[in-house]
Order: sequence, then C-alpha cells, then structure tokens
Amino acid sequence: MSNARPQTPAIQRRIHHRAWIRTYEGKRGTTHAVCHSADRKRRVARRFHDLITARKYRRDFERFLNGKGPDPEETERYDGGPLLDWGGAVETFLASGNRKPSTLVTYRSLLELFRAHAGVRAVEQVTGTMLEAWLNAAKRGDRDTPRNSPATLSAKLRAIAAFMRWAKPGDACPVTPEMIHRWAPYRHVKRSRPHLFTPEQLEDILSACKQITPRRRQQRDCLWWQAYISVLYYTGFRLQEVSHLIWADVDWERSEIRVRPHRRLRGVFDWSPKGKQHRSVPVPDSVISLLTQLQVRQTGGIPYVFLEADRYQSLKARGGTSTLLHMIRSQFVGLCRKAGIENACVHDMRRSFVTRLLKNGLEPRTVQILAGHQDLSTTLAVYAEVTERDAVDAARKLLRKKPARKRGRRSKGSQR
Repeated sequence: MSNARPQTPAIQRRIHHRAWIRTYEGKRGTTHAVCHSADRKRRVARRFHDLITARKYRRDFERFLNGKGPDPEETERYDGGPLLDWGGAVETFLASGNRKPSTLVTYRSLLELFRAHAGVRAVEQVTGTMLEAWLNAAKRGDRDTPRNSPATLSAKLRAIAAFMRWAKPGDACPVTPEMIHRWAPYRHVKRSRPHLFTPEQLEDILSACKQITPRRRQQRDCLWWQAYISVLYYTGFRLQEVSHLIWADVDWERSEIRVRPHRRLRGVFDWSPKGKQHRSVPVPDSVISLLTQLQVRQTGGIPYVFLEADRYQSLKARGGTSTLLHMIRSQFVGLCRKAGIENACVHDMRRSFVTRLLKNGLEPRTVQILAGHQDLSTTLAVYAEVTERDAVDAARKLLRKKPARKRGRRSKGSQR
C-alpha cells in the first residue's frame, strides 16, 4: 500500500507559479534558459540566445502558468495563421441564437471580463487553466474582481461554456463536464423540501411581529411587518414586486392589488416586473385594513407602500436603485424562528400561495395568471407542492364519490 500524499491541483492551492532565467556558457555562446517548476520538478521551457527575448518569453510564460495569459508557444504557432478573433467570435455567437436582450448584455459583459482577466486575443488561446484561475479569483475576490457566490460562479461558467462549445465544439472545448460539476453550487448540500405556510403558522408569525421594538422612529415596526407579510401570503408576489408596490396599485373599492410597470410616474423610480405582465390579485379585508392603517400613519407623501422615508430620500438623491428594501430575508427568518418555524424563507410565501389555490380547486390556468408565470409548467412543476398525504386524500375522496345515476327516457309501456 502506497503512502504517497495525493496531489492537490495547483489552481486550488492558490500557489503562484514562478518562471526564471538561467544563463549557460557553452561552445556556441551564451544561452538563456527559461525554467519553471509547475509540476514540482525543475524543467526548461525554452532556450534563447537573446536575453531580451528570453525575458519577454519568461513574463508571458509565467502569466500562462497562473492562468492569466495565453500559451506563448501557441501564440507564436498561430501568428500569421487563421485565428478566430475573440471580439468577432463573441458578436457572431450572440447573433446566432434567439436570446433575450438582457441575456445578451450579460453574456457580452461576462465574456469581456474573462478576456480582460486572461489576456487572450483569440479563441484558440483559451485553456482550462485560465477558466479555473478566473473562477478562483472571483471566488476569493481581489482588487479587480468582486467576491461572488457559488451560484454566481456557476452561472458565469455556464455562460463561458455556451460560448466555448459554439466556438470549439467536441473535444477541443476547454470546459469539461467535470469542471462544471466541480463548480456546481451547493452540490454537497442536500436541499430539503420547501416550507409551506399554513393559516395557523401565518397567525403565529403575525403574533411574533408584536415582539418587535424598533430602535429608531422611522424603522420597521409591528404594523409594517404585519402588512408586509399579509401581502406576501395572500398575493404571492415576488420580493421585488412587493418592494416596488405603490399606493396607486391598491384598488380600495375592489380590494385588489395590481402589478404593473412604473414608467414616468412622479416620484416613482422606473421599474418593470418579471415577464412585464399586468395582473391583479384580490386580497381579504384584513389586508386592506392593515394597508389603510399604514397609509394613515405614513408621512411625507411617499408613493411607496413599504419604503421608509429616510431611505426613499437617499435613493431619490442617488437616482434610484434596483433594490429598494434591504435586510428583508434575514429579518423574515428571525420572525419565523420566533414563531417556532425553521428552514423557511421569503419565497416560500409564494409557493404557499400557488399550492393553496390549487388545493382549493382553482384551474391551473387561473393560478398561472394570478402567479404571473409565462409557462404553465413552471406553476405545476416548480411551485405546486403536493405531498404523499395530499395524493392519498385526493384519491380516497374520488373513490368515495358516488357515480351519478343515468336518467333515460321511459317507454310508454313503463309509464303505464
């Protein structure tokens, strides 16, 4: 049995590879050898008679060993040949598929960030080491690259993989399935089933809101949280849809709350909901009562329902932002823990809304419109949670249902 220590890839150990020059005196004159020790053994990459050329090669080769530049051998080999230019290839790739404008902007920015980090000019110069170095730099964060989450890193790799598979199909693609699996977010974490809130648990959370004591005057208090959580539970709105809710979106007479884009409204930041669909969701009278109390107490003429006055003024001075409300998720989890509910998040309110409507007998197409989904499969496969007990109860209810008796016309003889 071997006691050899397993080798850890250098890119994961964050080791900076070095390359240096050693000078030899021989019969043919002075020779400058570019050496490196990337595999823990001293090796000679290339020999030169000119010191200036050797220094340039050493600098480029050291950048290549650390994933920040192309292989100098490949660059010299392709000089004057048919290179696939990076900028032209990116534009051709973006124009080849039917993608959304927002997706095109994301892909173009990610590919430009990778090109600037790796220092490549052609598609043939991209290697797997460059991709690993770029992802590791984004994982730990530095002066040039902000720190990214595992989900963001995986999304970046998928965007690069789509482009590289188009440019270098087959075995020539540097993005392998093993690399994608290695950078998959939360692959070691077993995801649990989403939490579904019952009406009893909603009452427990609303009761837990009474324990909130705001430290400042304009901070979120009990009434704010009760109105916010009730709107989430009875409308199933997304987090951004509730954050951008204004008083003009509330129909007081019909007891409905609308979701619509905000364009060129006075004092309101421009915003469009996901899917850009208009929809209205009816709410019970208890939600209207909470919103009425919140509107009466609000001062300063703020058009937003759940935006504090001081934050509204600061955002207005900066020209607006995509995130109006902050610290929502962590504070919501804290309220759930006070109510005795673990492993819950804000988006579970939306799942509970969709599941509750389907269990009450609403048509799936109707639930899709109320939830604002573009595809019915999203409503049924992602948001509708059906447990084993629900399936058993539905089947038992169907078996107990008596078949309707057929009523046919009686003959004249039977009527007599």
